Amino acid sequence: MKKLFSVIIALCCFALAQAQTPIAMLNHGNTFTSYYGTNALITAYNDAQDGDIITLSPGMFNGVEIRKPLTIRGAGMMTDTAAGTLRTTIIGTYKIHNPDTALPMTFEGLYFEGGAYMDNIWNVTFSKCYINSFGAPFYGGSGIHNGNFVHCIIPSIRTAWLYNCHFNNSVVAEGVANANWFQNSDGSTILYNCIIQLQSISSIDNFHSYNSILLLANETDTTTSMVNTCENHEYCLGISGHDQFFHPSTYLSVKHLINYSWPNEAFGNGAPHFNRDITTFTDYNLMHTVYNNAILVGSDGTELGIYGGSMPFNPRVNNPSIGHITVGGQTNQQGQLPVNIQIVNE
Repeated sequence: MKKLFSVIIALCCFALAQAQTPIAMLNHGNTFTSYYGTNALITAYNDAQDGDIITLSPGMFNGVEIRKPLTIRGAGMMTDTAAGTLRTTIIGTYKIHNPDTALPMTFEGLYFEGGAYMDNIWNVTFSKCYINSFGAPFYGGSGIHNGNFVHCIIPSIRTAWLYNCHFNNSVVAEGVANANWFQNSDGSTILYNCIIQLQSISSIDNFHSYNSILLLANETDTTTSMVNTCENHEYCLGISGHDQFFHPSTYLSVKHLINYSWPNEAFGNGAPHFNRDITTFTDYNLMHTVYNNAILVGSDGTELGIYGGSMPFNPRVNNPSIGHITVGGQTNQQGQLPVNIQIVNE
């Protein structure tokens, strides 16, 4: 249930200006410290110690090179009218690095507007985040190890630097045409109930997908030939405008694979198109559970794609987050300035 809390804070006029800017709250043990302005995340990060939590209000924050195992939470990766929250946006291009194999790093409810470079990241979780792009490791780094992505949208990602990484109910896409960005993984990348947008047919060689929907770019006109690679995919729907996605036919019955020619066969007339710009949030609900005698359900009997499985896609954050902040127009008789900080707790 959503809970709202109001607090009365004695502030000067200068604090009035601060309260209308983005806020970062650093939680270290039982101590809470607030920071204000677009550089609030940078300042909070500099003061943070391993294992601390930084909670961000809605608004835009300058990014910072993250090299500590922290938890960073935002209000969400999209404006949520029902929850009364606005998007928390991290701007700029920066590096993420966590060589500590014992302490985890967690990001939740954030819209990463710029690109992020992977640089030896261990034990990281991204939950309900929009990540504009994941670039190559910096300084010869080795990418992401033991990563989890839940309810995320990533328009540009390369699996060559993902090791033992799992995706659940997320939308992911290759960012460069004919670059085979999903091809060079060591095979430990696994996607469950995902939407996977590919630019090259050879990209599916080395990752595994289950109960997912794979869309092949319509500008890819090479005849599909995946005699061996279909073993990596089960209970999946493949959509290709030029040829059947999954081959040969013997794999279709064993792995419960389904071929479609166009997105509207699966999603209806309002279907997402090939090469779709997924900077916006798209409805990927299937139009049918049965079509042309094909059963469009996963191994657990739920819908294929991001709305199936045990945790259907929902961009709303789970943890308490800072919602709207409103400040009274004048102080009261005690010289206190009323500040209403809306804490949303689902």
